[in-house]
Amino acid sequence: YEYGDHPLSYGAWSSASSTQHKRTVSCTTCSYSTDAYGDHADGNVDGSCDTCSYGMSVFSVTVPASLKMVVSKEGEVYAAENASIINHSTGSVVASAVTVEAKNGWKIAPYSSDMAGEKVDAKKIGFSLNGAATKTSGSKEALSLSAGEWTISKGGELPLRYDAVVSAVSAPVNGQVLNLTFVFAWA
Repeated sequence: YEYGDHPLSYGAWSSASSTQHKRTVSCTTCSYSTDAYGDHADGNVDGSCDTCSYGMSVFSVTVPASLKMVVSKEGEVYAAENASIINHSTGSVVASAVTVEAKNGWKIAPYSSDMAGEKVDAKKIGFSLNGAATKTSGSKEALSLSAGEWTISKGGELPLRYDAVVSAVSAPVNGQVLNLTFVFAWA
């Protein structure tokens, strides 16, 4: 016997499943034929497999790790002006829920509260985010989100405008007082 390498001919890639693509590999001199498989990949994040153009969905949203606030001695609240949520997904997304939870001994108060009448070190905070504000007292509250205002288009941003009303404290607070939880879904 004399052995030789198969001179191979490769077919075009096509989608085989939601995770893989395939192509036919055939010998040009004999009847050998098989299918070769590969995993879908979207390196350029355009929503399609780079090899076979299979439509892929990518869900990726970046939320700021913290939203810092500074409160002056007079009770004036200063918030960052450059905070935003960025949508890296292959389609539009929507923030379907935002929950505010008090931390480290603080309590949630209605954002409409007049904190001037609260006792010093009452540790109360009312919070507003893009017009959705705390309305009750307690340790946790889901904000009421306005439909349409929380939708972020593919590649888009949602600026975060936030504010607070805070009861007076006897010593500076340099730590976390609220935790925000965002829930996102396809728009």
